[in-house]
Amino acid sequence: MMRKLNIIFIGGIHGSGKSSFIKPICTELGVTYLSASDLIKWIEISPQSSNKMVSDINYTQELLLLNLREKTKEGGDFILDGHFCLLNKEGVICKVPNSTFEGINPSALLVLKCDSNLIKSRLEDRDRIKYNLDDIIRMQNNEINYANEIGDKLNIPLCEVGNNDQKVAIDFINNIFDK
Repeated sequence: MMRKLNIIFIGGIHGSGKSSFIKPICTELGVTYLSASDLIKWIEISPQSSNKMVSDINYTQELLLLNLREKTKEGGDFILDGHFCLLNKEGVICKVPNSTFEGINPSALLVLKCDSNLIKSRLEDRDRIKYNLDDIIRMQNNEINYANEIGDKLNIPLCEVGNNDQKVAIDFINNIFDK
């Protein structure tokens, strides 16, 4: 018999620290961590790590859903690390289609907020290119606003957390997964 599938989607912009924030929580709670980038096989699509622009957002989201279904077919509790907004190939902020979130069918949403200057520093250290602080602020605001919009549309709980809010996230996750 297939176990019930529970997914919490955690979003945040590149450099906000999603993986570093959520992986230890997943380990502590015994929840399976999944990365949208890994499911999409982003490294094969864009081998240059500094390239955050997506040439075909719909295609990448179809890959995400296809591979997510495969990874989660046995059921269980998962936290999926991804984005609510992406940069298209022209560098314009685009919302991930609603249909992606409908396909993920998350039980709840988390969105990670981080100091914009810290994000800028992390991205510049990692990618060895300069980033515009105003662009980072705009991207993060879009990410948070769209997370709220998706939460309202899907009528599911949303928790906004900062990098030091692990206890808040753990309590939220435990409540969603009834742990």
